[in-house]
Amino acid sequence: MRRERTKKITALVIALSMSVSLEGTIFAAESREVLDARKADAAEQMQEALNTLDDLEKGRDYDVDQAFFIAGSEEEAARVADEYNAELVKYNDGVAVLALDEDIQTVLQRASEEEISETPLYPELIREIDDDIVSITDSGIESKDEKQEKSERDEPDVAIQGQTEDPYFKYGYQWFHNSVYNGFAWDVTEGDGVTVAVLDTGADLDHDDLKNRIVGSYNVLDPKSDAEDKDGHGSHIAGLIAAEKGNAYGGIGIAPGAGLYIVKITENGSIRLSDEIAGINHAVEAGVDVINMSFGSTQKSKLEKKAIENALEAGVVLVASAGDESGEEEIYPAAYDGVISVASYTSYETLSSFSNYGDYVDIAAPGGDIYTSEQKLLETQEEWKANGILSCDNKNGYSWMVGTGQASAIVSAAAALLLSTDEEIAGLEGEERPEEVYDAITGTADEVEYVYGDHIVNGGLNNAELVGADMDDEDEDDEDDEEDEEDFWINDSTLTPGQKIDITYLFDGAGASGTIRYRSMDNKIAKVSNKGILSPKKPGEVQINMENKESGKWTTVSSANLTIEMPVVQKKYEIDMRSLSMNGVTEINPDIFVTGTSRKPYWIPANDFKLFWDEETGKIEVDPWARGTVKLYAVFGSCDISDPEGTRKKYKVKIKFVW
Repeated sequence: MRRERTKKITALVIALSMSVSLEGTIFAAESREVLDARKADAAEQMQEALNTLDDLEKGRDYDVDQAFFIAGSEEEAARVADEYNAELVKYNDGVAVLALDEDIQTVLQRASEEEISETPLYPELIREIDDDIVSITDSGIESKDEKQEKSERDEPDVAIQGQTEDPYFKYGYQWFHNSVYNGFAWDVTEGDGVTVAVLDTGADLDHDDLKNRIVGSYNVLDPKSDAEDKDGHGSHIAGLIAAEKGNAYGGIGIAPGAGLYIVKITENGSIRLSDEIAGINHAVEAGVDVINMSFGSTQKSKLEKKAIENALEAGVVLVASAGDESGEEEIYPAAYDGVISVASYTSYETLSSFSNYGDYVDIAAPGGDIYTSEQKLLETQEEWKANGILSCDNKNGYSWMVGTGQASAIVSAAAALLLSTDEEIAGLEGEERPEEVYDAITGTADEVEYVYGDHIVNGGLNNAELVGADMDDEDEDDEDDEEDEEDFWINDSTLTPGQKIDITYLFDGAGASGTIRYRSMDNKIAKVSNKGILSPKKPGEVQINMENKESGKWTTVSSANLTIEMPVVQKKYEIDMRSLSMNGVTEINPDIFVTGTSRKPYWIPANDFKLFWDEETGKIEVDPWARGTVKLYAVFGSCDISDPEGTRKKYKVKIKFVW
């Protein structure tokens, strides 16, 4: 009996062993299939990257003997380096860099053919800082390269001994503050409590206008070294964002209360893509609120785009320069979805001669120019004062620069101003936060059309509008004197936030004479300029008065009640393409995107011919083969978006095609 039981146990053990062995074999086979699929996918990505190098110049647009990849640890990076028989030269912030024995094209070609690793390599694309530091000497303009031969930089001739105010600001050397109505904005906020990361050449860490604003720094190139600036560009950008206010030295930044997190990603303005991505990753991990990127080039990158998307999902606002090539070809990272792309304008309200333009540009901001309004090359200090951008430089100095990089910095600072004062937006999580900042900055832009030749960018930064500052500067004496007031109530009108309109027509026939102004009784709901341009801010009822000044007294002669209605737009939407007709273009009702309002929008597809709004039928046509995600904008108030009395703000709907 015991022998029989032993035989049964032995048979059971053998059976279990065979079962475990068989399952292990199946599992191993499945693992190989998964690994082979990953290697095939990596090979496909490398072949795609290889194809992009055909139109690029070796050594200028990309590094010939280096590559990089994403890794979760240094151990993983070392393993991948062995698979490619390459040397791991650097690993930090999730990015690994390899030194190659052969040129990158050969390595990518062989790796894609042989499928040797599940981790794809990517070429080291090179981004560039276009802006150049210039100063005035007796012989005229002096470039950055010429200046590096000198021990000191020339600065504006402003005596600073004994000053109690920041002299370059006080004496009008920083015209860009007035251009974006920054004095009014400072009545509301100076950017306190918000941190802006500057991805650039580092900064002068001991600069009198920067040292108290810098809350952290990091050197991507060598994490063991400091982020000291040897070029000057990073110091200039940092100073535009948050140079200290009220220290009786130099000038002032747009958001002088904001904190600066300096991330050094280049020594001289030539930026390897791996360093940029590592810099973005580090800034996000450090918990910054805004990232400024005053650089770019025409090449796209999947890994760069992924880093951008991760930053947006973390709630970080991203701002980048549109580029200084005077063209409309898309520049990256500025052209990625979610990044605020900034063009440059001059002190005389034209587009800068060098500024890029095009559909990917979101807004313009002060960037100056190297020419006067008469197209004469800037030569004198007074000419530079009138149109150069003056900010911090190395060795505790100041220099002029021009460029979309400067414009980008000013918009990054504007984002800091907004986040420091708008608790609702600041409290949002995930990508909704940068989306709301994007909408607020572009939605409060001025109505100026910035033009240079046939190059056009619509809308410039207005910080006062952005933070809801009161821009009325008229004498308000005797405001409580109601003698001889007579009210003429106008029928209610309905508007939406972001809809700037001229409301003077509401007061036709009021019979006023002398000096006229218009006043909002609640600036939190809507503001109105003295010329009658009304800017709704949030839903509610507001009274607008038309006032007449005679004998030094303001008297209300007419009033109008306005209702501000909030259009509710669904920000994200999915279209199941499997449910649509595959035999032709499918129409959908755009009303599904809009709720909570009786107003009908004018639809603007920001499409690549995946969507089309038929004005006659009111339907949106969907390409049956559409892929990816597209944007659709709802414009309330006018079917003609060039109509100055129509809505300027565009409410964005993201539409994802699901298969």
